Amino acid sequence: DIPTSSPPKKQKSTQKTTHSPPSTVVSLIVEARATTISGPFSSTAPQTKLTRLSSHDVCSSSFHAPSVFQTLRNISNTTIQSNNDVIIADAILNQDYFPGVGNVIKVEALHRACVDPRRFVSSLTDLELRRVIRYCREYAMGWLDTGRAPTKFVYNKSICGTCHNASVCMQKMGGGSDKCGAGSGRSTNHAYMARVTFWCTRCQPPEVYNSASNVVTQRQVSESSLSTTNGENLTPDTYHQS
Repeated sequence: DIPTSSPPKKQKSTQKTTHSPPSTVVSLIVEARATTISGPFSSTAPQTKLTRLSSHDVCSSSFHAPSVFQTLRNISNTTIQSNNDVIIADAILNQDYFPGVGNVIKVEALHRACVDPRRFVSSLTDLELRRVIRYCREYAMGWLDTGRAPTKFVYNKSICGTCHNASVCMQKMGGGSDKCGAGSGRSTNHAYMARVTFWCTRCQPPEVYNSASNVVTQRQVSESSLSTTNGENLTPDTYHQS
């Protein structure tokens, strides 16, 4: 018999493998397609915008409801003059006016405020507009504090969770995509505001307008009915900022 010998075992190298430190040079490749960038650019503009919007951010610790109110009211006054009014569903979803408000917050806040999402901002009384801002803040902070969205009464529902006997309307509106919400976001830059919206036909009645003068001739939601929600007395200057 021919003796067989096992192949020699490979000896582990005692030399330590050294890795070169990561390069501190970062390469950034930007591909632009049919993009035009014009200048000059201000180094302070981003900080200025951040400072301005921090008081409007619905979840910010420096949230200032009167500032949001004044912004929305100024927008409505400006759009009336240009005959290009904005519906409330678009106004509060616009991140330049009310950053942090998403579609769920929009839908549920308008429901709690008893405001039809198709109404023009200019048609809302000061009390109604303040209520919308307040409930946007309340719903957003409830979501932030618990990590879960508060109760949804109309969002993705077929029957209203508040009155329990009225049907919930569902329609994609906003950003200029809706047909019945005329005047909402004509610019293509606002396409993100075209969202599926829900509202209760009973809790959120529409306003009735005089088509000739665009003035409210009949208010289906009286000021007295808007002064109380769930047993809580609200004054025109009531905000929830905590």
